[in-house]
Amino acid sequence: MLRPIRVVIVDDESLGRERIRQLLQDHGNVEIVGECENGLQAVEAIEHLSPDLVFLDVQMPELDGIEVLTMLGDSRVPEVIFTTAYAEYMEQAFEAHAIDFLRKPYRETRFQDALDHAKQRIHARRSLPSEEHPRIRALLAQIVSDRAADRLKIAVKNGLFRLVPTDEVTCLEADADYVKVHTHEETILWRMTMKRAGESLDPEKFLRVHRSFIVNTTCVRKVSHIGKGEYFFELEGGRKVGTGRSYREAVEAFLNT
Repeated sequence: MLRPIRVVIVDDESLGRERIRQLLQDHGNVEIVGECENGLQAVEAIEHLSPDLVFLDVQMPELDGIEVLTMLGDSRVPEVIFTTAYAEYMEQAFEAHAIDFLRKPYRETRFQDALDHAKQRIHARRSLPSEEHPRIRALLAQIVSDRAADRLKIAVKNGLFRLVPTDEVTCLEADADYVKVHTHEETILWRMTMKRAGESLDPEKFLRVHRSFIVNTTCVRKVSHIGKGEYFFELEGGRKVGTGRSYREAVEAFLNT
């Protein structure tokens, strides 16, 4: 017997979630494991529930659908069907590797086509020998990491992105629910956590020196010891960043290389 396909529904409108829920009722091998009304809830649900398929609205409060996928990272994203009333998001949706794009209001037959496509993809993935799954995931994660390490994919607004070469980044600074990406020319506000931002960077070049700062070590011009295991890093452009005691070991390991 086939395992049920685990589904999460994400839409800020209750009618949108209800529409998908009703259309899935006739499919016995589909299990709705979660529903979310904004992007932040979606990130948490996808990480904790590990769904096979997500119906993801594009325009939502907190984070839009494209930003949700950006925060998850390529290795954690399930199969995704985007839903939206705005056709102009179609290109961004497929660039984000969605398997289909349902433009509201959509017909039941169109929904069925998208679901059938998703089922085929999910069953094909499950049919791989179990011992191959970790190898394939590791290989895909490495490919993604190699391609992404030299640039940051920063969601700005309206489903659009900026690709910022990491060589241009001097440091990253935590700012509440955002990260300030400081480059040689400007500061870009990024809806991201410091932890996830750090995971997207090359650890050979970027060093977490404080709970609020990650520095590009190739941009360090001077390091001053201020006592008690703490330092000041002076970066290109004159910006100074203090280190935190919790990061002393990593900082001193860098200084001793």
